[in-house]
Amino acid sequence: MHSTTVVALADGAGSARRGRYGAELGALSAVESVCEQLGASGVDSPLGDVLVRTMTEARRTLQVAAAASLNDSDPVETRDLRTTLTVAVFGHERVGVASVGDGIQVLMRGDGELALMAMAPDTEIANHADFLTDSDLPEKIEVETCPADRVECLLLSSDGLDPQLLDRRAGERWPQHATVTALLNAPV
Repeated sequence: MHSTTVVALADGAGSARRGRYGAELGALSAVESVCEQLGASGVDSPLGDVLVRTMTEARRTLQVAAAASLNDSDPVETRDLRTTLTVAVFGHERVGVASVGDGIQVLMRGDGELALMAMAPDTEIANHADFLTDSDLPEKIEVETCPADRVECLLLSSDGLDPQLLDRRAGERWPQHATVTALLNAPV
C-alpha cells in the first residue's frame, strides 16, 4: 500500500470579518474531503475530479457554518468567511493541485526546472482575488495533475510571489527566483 500526502493552504481575506475562521474551516474540510474520497473503497475517480469535488465540498462547509450561525449573537454570512484555498495531493502515481485565489504553486521537476501549476488566469484588476465562497466557484477552480515521477517537490504560496520568478533571465530584478529555488532544494 502506498501513502498519499494531502496539504491544504488557505488565506482568509483581510476584508472579510471572519476570513481567518473561513480559512481554517475551508482547509480542514478540504483535507477531510480528499481523505474520504481517496479512502472510499471502490472509488476510482481521476485525481482532478477528486480535487474539484473537494473544493466544492469546502465551499459547502462554509455555507453550512454560516447558516448554522444565524441564531448566534454574532451571526456570519458566507461572504464573511471569504478565503482562498489551494489543495495539493501527492500520491504514488499522480500529483494534483486545485486552487482558487491568488496563490502561486511552483513545481520543481526532477531536472531542476521550475514550472507554475494550477494558476489562475491573469486579471486586469489589481489586487483582485477569487474566493472559495464565490457563487461562481466551479468556473474559478484551477486544477492540474501530472505523473508523480516528474515531480521533485512543490512549493505552495498563498500570495506574495510573482509568477515571473521562474524566469532565470530576470536576474537581479526578481531576487525571488533564488529564494524559491533554495526553498525547493532545502532538506526536509
